[in-house]
Amino acid sequence: MMTPSGPSSSFHLTFQKARRAGALGSRLVVLLIWALALGLLAPAGLAAQERGKSLAPGFDPKKHFTVVKIEPDAAREEVRLRFSQPLDPEVLRGNLRLLPRVKIDWDRSTTSPNGVLTLRGAFRYGAGYLVVLPEHLRVGNKTYLKTVNSFFMPDRPPKVEFVGPQSVIERDSRQLLHVRAQNVNNLKFEGIRVPPLLLPLALAVEKTPAGWDRLPGELKSGAEGLKTLLQANHELAPFQALPLDEKQLFPAAGEKNQRWAVSLPLNFRQGKESGALELIRVYDNEAGSAAATQPRVFQITNLGLTYKHGGRQLLLWVTSLNAGAPLAGVRVLGFTRDMEVFPLGRTNADGVLMFESQDLKGISL
Repeated sequence: MMTPSGPSSSFHLTFQKARRAGALGSRLVVLLIWALALGLLAPAGLAAQERGKSLAPGFDPKKHFTVVKIEPDAAREEVRLRFSQPLDPEVLRGNLRLLPRVKIDWDRSTTSPNGVLTLRGAFRYGAGYLVVLPEHLRVGNKTYLKTVNSFFMPDRPPKVEFVGPQSVIERDSRQLLHVRAQNVNNLKFEGIRVPPLLLPLALAVEKTPAGWDRLPGELKSGAEGLKTLLQANHELAPFQALPLDEKQLFPAAGEKNQRWAVSLPLNFRQGKESGALELIRVYDNEAGSAAATQPRVFQITNLGLTYKHGGRQLLLWVTSLNAGAPLAGVRVLGFTRDMEVFPLGRTNADGVLMFESQDLKGISL
């Protein structure tokens, strides 16, 4: 609920996824073993790893050490090798190899006290590998015995993210939103046009994305509640607008298992010639995919804001993004941490607004 607010001087600016029996089954098993020997493994071909020592009946923990399990993780871009005992990382670094050859980044690879080697390097995704160690490698009084020695690195999972931390899109431009995508065919854009006076509600969804679905209703009821309050505060009236939901589908296919940049033109927006505050998220349109950006408030604007504050004073300088010239007559709002909003004034002919701490009349959201 929104109510009128009395004087206040504490504020800050805010501009932001058969089995079959008989001969056929036997032939399939033979084919799988043959693929295993070639290193062209399917993910299911590694189920035997769970049996540990049963893969090598001659394994004696008093005489041997071995790899008991291999865990490829495409999402983390790493492979975890679980050994039967802790090993000196330098011994592994000098003797362990992968086929096909991979440039292992030993500086980012780690070993744990319980014998887990985490390898990071330039893996090929959707490919099988063999782990090679010298057959007579000795560590202390134990000799290496080959047991589990192969794995399949799956495809990278779908992923969508914004490029960089930027939250400003220049209004007088092609209005491109830049994202990175990975193993995604189509991207779904969702945007919620946010009335400037209700900006704190959108910023709350940035911190708590689960609130996205509630936001349109909150903005609609908030906009209705503001109508009466703004009748008594004409300085804030220009900042009121109706919320609007906008959606669009974009093709985004690229090279498999590679991240690529995709620029989404926002010129489909209603009223694209005007500036706006938009809460935006972009996600993989494939059913069941969890790949999505976090919600972020973007400013589609032609205004550049520079500020400096000290003591009880605030200096604001507003310029045009495309021309760099100072802009006069720009209205500026201030928000407090208690979700109160106040008009701070307008810029002068030099695009400057000087503000000193004082009591102001505003509204509480």
